[in-house]
Amino acid sequence: MNKNNLIIILMLTLAIVTGYCIGLLTTGQYNTQEISISTEPYITPYTEFPTSPVATNYEEPQTIIEEKIATYPININWIKPIPSKGFGIFKKPTSIENAEPDREVSAKYYKIGTVIDGKYKDGELYMAITVSTDPGGEGLRQLINRSGKITIINLTSDDLSQVNRSYLENSYFDKNKVSFDYSVILPELDFPKQLTNDNNNYSLEWGGYSIDLFDVKYKPTDLKLAFTDSKFGKFYLEASEEKNSDGSIKKNGFYVKAPDGTIRVYSLDIAFYDKNHHVPQITWNNGEINTSEYIYTDAGGCGARNLASVIPNILIEDLKISGKTTFGDNIYELRDTNSSILKKIYENDYNPYDAPKKSYAEFIKSQPAFFWFDQFERLIKFQKMEFIPQAECGKPVIYLYPTKKTDISVKVEPKGGFSKTEPEYGEGWNVKATPEGILTEISTGKTYPYLFWEGSGGIYETPKKGFVIAKNEVHNFLVEKLTKLGLNNQEQKDFMEFWEPRMTDAPYFFVTFLGNKQMDILAPLTISPKPDTTIRILMDFSPLQKPEQVEGFEIRTPERKGFTVVEWGGVVR
Repeated sequence: MNKNNLIIILMLTLAIVTGYCIGLLTTGQYNTQEISISTEPYITPYTEFPTSPVATNYEEPQTIIEEKIATYPININWIKPIPSKGFGIFKKPTSIENAEPDREVSAKYYKIGTVIDGKYKDGELYMAITVSTDPGGEGLRQLINRSGKITIINLTSDDLSQVNRSYLENSYFDKNKVSFDYSVILPELDFPKQLTNDNNNYSLEWGGYSIDLFDVKYKPTDLKLAFTDSKFGKFYLEASEEKNSDGSIKKNGFYVKAPDGTIRVYSLDIAFYDKNHHVPQITWNNGEINTSEYIYTDAGGCGARNLASVIPNILIEDLKISGKTTFGDNIYELRDTNSSILKKIYENDYNPYDAPKKSYAEFIKSQPAFFWFDQFERLIKFQKMEFIPQAECGKPVIYLYPTKKTDISVKVEPKGGFSKTEPEYGEGWNVKATPEGILTEISTGKTYPYLFWEGSGGIYETPKKGFVIAKNEVHNFLVEKLTKLGLNNQEQKDFMEFWEPRMTDAPYFFVTFLGNKQMDILAPLTISPKPDTTIRILMDFSPLQKPEQVEGFEIRTPERKGFTVVEWGGVVR
């Protein structure tokens, strides 16, 4: 499937919404149910796994119950990961429906060190990489084996909720073989969200981690040293032009090997780029200050395919200075207006659906792309958002149903920015919501049945696990899966009114579902007061001319409680 041709649509209820919609419903009065959030560490969507690299687990319910537990850091004598036999710590699956995997059979165990101090002194530290029961693929757990006793440690904040703790202890692990220590943490695996080097005037942003082993994924020829941090060690850039030696497409990030041998990923924080409004702070040669929106990643689906659009094989002679950043760096454009780069943008990326297409001369005049050399001598392309592929998170709709009349603040931050909001977004939406879902904008007094936005999300890659169905099975399939995903009758009706007519143009379809963690990457959502339950669902489907064999996954029906957020939508190709 061509990622560049993906069109992500996030959609919810409204009969009046004719575009691609996604709904965020917050329900308190209905028989609400709570979607699960995986307590497995999240995996960012630019790593190459058998499935979509973002793990979004419908198995594990998310009831946020804040619990303060004193942390107990321990120090480790780290070693290079050594493959180990399993400990049988994962509970056997109770159902084979939808090809639920046996975690223990699929788990990969590695010895990664020895505990130096504290109550687990001399215990052996292991990590277990497991296959999850959702299309997100894999997860990571740390455990200590001390005198034959296995203890699960370094648990996340999600794990500390009472519901997730219950799930871990009763459904995920075999509690007859393991114990849990929610206080013990491994501080050396806690990398910062922002890493700055003032001397070299650059800052890196946290991009998540891959559970691939650094020394397995990368060969020396795949990487080149970017810099060495006094605390966290060597950070690398990909050296290859297109693909790494394992066949994965390069993502143009910064990679560092963590003490456990896995990979931590960062992206460059570009100082002159206003991330909130996607407006580079530059002054053109004619003295005009730029006000246009640009994006420096390559579009893919609802979001991006990489962390930076790095252009190789362009000589400085091919460029001309067209402006300067607020920091005095030169901004370049291509001398050749018939360059293959510009032609590709015009012919492949630029396909307006709500206005006539500009002539090529008009396109060139509007400065569709400029280039900038970063601190690591990479030439980064900035492409005007007017000319990126029409693959947005289309018209996400937010419904709020608190348990009582409540003032609510809603912020959504699609990584690629907004193209439209209703009402005006400003610094966020502030409304008074009733249990019936009537929203009153506090600043204007206007009432709305919902809030909605359009925009582009973060990095997105196509999942591999899912279901293949015939065209005549679509209706029953959606009823079954939407019920399992926790949607009530009205939500199912709204979903199917929009999607079912769009699933009629092929004899077969591949369908899969992603949830909270995928959406949290594409478009982070913050609601205050915090909902009791958050459900974020993304359906991804594509037409097939004949059936294909795919690996399925189990959907565990969530339980919704209290002030609930439900987000659902889909990807269309």
